[in-house]
Amino acid sequence: MTVLARVLVLVLVCSLMTACGDADGDNDAAQPGDMVDEAPDEGSDDEDDTDDEQDEDDEEDEDDADDEDDEEDGMEGGDSPPPLALEPSQAPIELPQGAEFYEDVFYGDSELNTFDIMVPDTDEPTPLVVYIHGGGFTGGDKQSVYPRYEEEIVRWLDEGIAVATINYRLLVENDDTGVIKPLGDSRYCLQFMRYHAESLNIDPTRVALFGGSAGAGTSLWLGANDDMADADAEDPVERMSTRVSAVAIFATQGTYDIVRWETDVFDEFGITLELLLMVAPEMASTLQSFYGLGELSPEETLEALERPDVAQYRASVDMLSLLDPTDPPVRIESNGTDARPSDIGGLYHHPNHGREVRQAALDADVEVFANLPRIDIVDDELPSLGDFMSDRLR
Repeated sequence: MTVLARVLVLVLVCSLMTACGDADGDNDAAQPGDMVDEAPDEGSDDEDDTDDEQDEDDEEDEDDADDEDDEEDGMEGGDSPPPLALEPSQAPIELPQGAEFYEDVFYGDSELNTFDIMVPDTDEPTPLVVYIHGGGFTGGDKQSVYPRYEEEIVRWLDEGIAVATINYRLLVENDDTGVIKPLGDSRYCLQFMRYHAESLNIDPTRVALFGGSAGAGTSLWLGANDDMADADAEDPVERMSTRVSAVAIFATQGTYDIVRWETDVFDEFGITLELLLMVAPEMASTLQSFYGLGELSPEETLEALERPDVAQYRASVDMLSLLDPTDPPVRIESNGTDARPSDIGGLYHHPNHGREVRQAALDADVEVFANLPRIDIVDDELPSLGDFMSDRLR
């Protein structure tokens, strides 16, 4: 094996560093209130009894109507969340006149379970754009949105669209659960914002996601999944919908089923997991932590990937397979080269990822726009990021 091949394989390993775990819910939110029925008037008069029955019927009708209103608002079971304690802060960029900036709103127990939100000056509930930062799930911060997308933020606020940017728990070495941890945090944050839609003055039915790298993959994962609301959850936040109106992704990963990086994304380059572990057996720990496999030998690691439980795990984070016709429109962009990957960025952000997402979306009859110029894929009538989000939130 050439030195170049060994370097490429080692780079691939480094790019796969991740870990997982189910997102911890924020259980501080108020629980559903007790329903108290008024006692009927005492008496044996038939007319009074008839009136009482009519009153009870009227109350039931009112309760049913209230329940329907709650469901339309995305609230299950008549929950009434406590107002968030929001204090305006100094924004890191110049916002339109009257817009407010709220920093480090907590949605969970970890110090990384926070988001910032910028809201326009309006009394009407507004649509919401949510940014999810990149960093390979091992770094990055929500503040990266401000210098990169200042123009879009100002535009959206001018158009009456709120903008949020979120942090999530990062992967640690030898994490024992897998990439679901940061993915689950982003899911819960989305539900938390919907639960507190009144405090944030947002319209929970008009929400769009965008991000780069790991944030792009997370946005795609949320958009491709069926609704992950749990109607039976004790935590009312987890009863909120996770469906969104649009997803925009830049330099994304196509799937977090790493086996498909070998068979689909990089098949033309001959990069295989078996070759990877032969050249660098010590790197088996990266795959182990990605799916929470525990400490195994390289051979055992490859075998573990085919275990039913691990195969199910991989399928749960395989966005290419999760896409279906009910999913929102997707905008894909990548400026990466079409050459054989030669560094971590090339492997993680290769436009082949976008190619696979585009094809999966087309196969699933999902509206998709792709701008992948290095591999000669530039769709006609490609909207800008600003237009794509605004048009789908109107």
